[in-house]
Amino acid sequence: MRRIGIGCLWTVGAYLLGAFGGGFLTSIISSNQHDRDLEAMMAGAFFWGPIAAIIGLGGGIWIGRRNESGTTTQTHAE
Repeated sequence: MRRIGIGCLWTVGAYLLGAFGGGFLTSIISSNQHDRDLEAMMAGAFFWGPIAAIIGLGGGIWIGRRNESGTTTQTHAE
């Protein structure tokens, strides 16, 4: 459950970062003249935001992979 909770928190943060950052980058790069702001808003909300949220979910689950003692799980033998 801890992994999923941390993953969900990272998902929200990554979505916001992707939506605003992607919207900003789209507004800079776009050659559209008459509705550049709308294009940037839609690209951020419906393209960049969800992509960043999926990446954030994976990163949050990876960060949250700790066992009950609070140490990171080992994947190799020592």
